[in-house]
Amino acid sequence: GDKTNPGLLQIASEIRRQRKEIGENTLWIDCGDLTQGTQIAAADQGASMINALSTAGCDIFVPGNHDFDYGRETLIRNLNAFQGTVLGANLKINGYDKLKPWTLIERGKYRIAVIGIVTPFMKQLTRRTPQILEGIEVTSAEDALKSVMPDIMKKEPNVIVLAIHLGEYTGERMTGTGKPIYLSAFSTDYPQIDLVLSGHSHSTVAGKSLTPDAWLAQAPYQGKDAVKVDLQLKQGERKKVSVTSKLLNVTKETPIDEDLQKIFAPAQK
Repeated sequence: GDKTNPGLLQIASEIRRQRKEIGENTLWIDCGDLTQGTQIAAADQGASMINALSTAGCDIFVPGNHDFDYGRETLIRNLNAFQGTVLGANLKINGYDKLKPWTLIERGKYRIAVIGIVTPFMKQLTRRTPQILEGIEVTSAEDALKSVMPDIMKKEPNVIVLAIHLGEYTGERMTGTGKPIYLSAFSTDYPQIDLVLSGHSHSTVAGKSLTPDAWLAQAPYQGKDAVKVDLQLKQGERKKVSVTSKLLNVTKETPIDEDLQKIFAPAQK
């Protein structure tokens, strides 16, 4: 957030409030670019932001391309500080062994598989600062999905979520490969994917059908708001019954999370 827009202080407060109403059958996923883009994030290279996200109760974090901006050592420091699960099926970081390609979360009687994918064309994005990727390997999303899907299906999840730091469409000039990337291609190749949570493109998608089998949602950039996805499931059945989503619609008037305000105070001096 900033002087005119809400941010994590308001989002965390609203999520806490709704979690109290809904109960334990909730899952908070962040799709990256947390540690860059605001004055507070830059002040301590993302340490306060990661601490705040953990304190607020975020379950899963998928790094975005800007989370790599400070180099491998700072990236590892930040990821080690996150108390939830860090996902990156197409990512390897020398010196960091907590990274998982996907995870299986149980909420009530339901099993939710979440796959994490970081921006696959990191070399193209960092071509002027290649040193920040030293000791870091990023591979294609296609290869990552091909690798993890058989293991996921063996676990028979009720829902499969793809959390990816990539927009719905990326042109060939941006990818650096001469080929565009469509998120719909992933859910077409793997119709088992029920929900795609995206990022990177600074677009806002409150919710839409990506393919006949998959729903797409993307929160606004710079933490201006979050998206709430509601999955209604039949007990014991893998296929979802219905999926809807909407923006939380937080504003500057939304009460802030006081615990997080204390975390940010040193970085604001």
